[in-house]
Formats: sequence, structure tokens, C-alpha cells
Amino acid sequence: SGESVDFSCVIADDRMPGMDGFEFLAKFVQKQPDCELILLSGAVSMNEVVTALDLLHIRSFIAKPWQAYALRAVVAQALSSRRLHLGNRLLAQMCREAALDFVAD
Repeated sequence: SGESVDFSCVIADDRMPGMDGFEFLAKFVQKQPDCELILLSGAVSMNEVVTALDLLHIRSFIAKPWQAYALRAVVAQALSSRRLHLGNRLLAQMCREAALDFVAD
């Protein structure tokens, strides 16, 4: 079917079967740029973390081995950030529409 699923948050391990987590997240963000991205890793270099943050816009990084409370906290923060971002976008659209209505009057 032509329906698509809108994800709020995606978590990937840097070492996934058949694909690394960086590659997965890079492909995912092309299809859904508003999704929050979280990377799990046990052995990435500082250069890889900087690349992930800069190029892929990964918002959060969790070092392995991770604890459940840390993962929950990062996911909650990512979802809160996404809601704020989407709310700001809606507010900006409303302001643009109000400005156009004002100019038209």
C-alpha cells in the first residue's frame, strides 16, 4: 500500500547485521528528516561521533554497555525535543499565514 509510517525516534547500533548503524541512520534520515536519531555504540572513535553529530544530525549517543535508565532518559529527551521542534514549526507556519493575511487586508 502507499501508506507510510511516521517514526518519532529511531535507535540503531553501530554494528548491525549487514549494515552499520551510521549507514542505516543516514538512509533513514533521508526518508524522515524529522525523526530523532539515537546511536548505540561500544567502540566508536571521537571522529565517528563528531561525523554522526554533524552529518547525520544524530541527537543522542549511548555508549555500550548501556543501562535501561540511560536509554529511557535519552529516548524521553529525544521525544521531547521532537515535540518542541514540530511545535515551533507549526507556530512559524501560523505566523507566516497571519502575516500574509495582514498584508492581504
